Amino acid sequence: MRKNGQKFNIEGELYEVDAKKLEILDELEAYPTLYDRKEIEIKLSSDGSIRHAYIYLLRSWRADLLATSSVMLTTYSSLGPHGRVYVDNENVTSEEDMYQ
Repeated sequence: MRKNGQKFNIEGELYEVDAKKLEILDELEAYPTLYDRKEIEIKLSSDGSIRHAYIYLLRSWRADLLATSSVMLTTYSSLGPHGRVYVDNENVTSEEDMYQ
């Protein structure tokens, strides 16, 4: 991630999604209206391997967004305080399961 010309590492989670789930994520992120989707290379902390992943970037950046937003996250986990634990693909039996 870049902020004011500086690079930052972001620790997070990587998920494999199928075409249907990508459509759902695009809708959630208001792609392509509000966000652009970009493919990037990431380095896994577990083994150092390089993978490709999509990220969503705000299409129209305004500097005041940082002043009015929550604290910039350097780590994200689906086990975080938001209470939305990731559901493994093997455990999805209906579309409603994806929104637990």
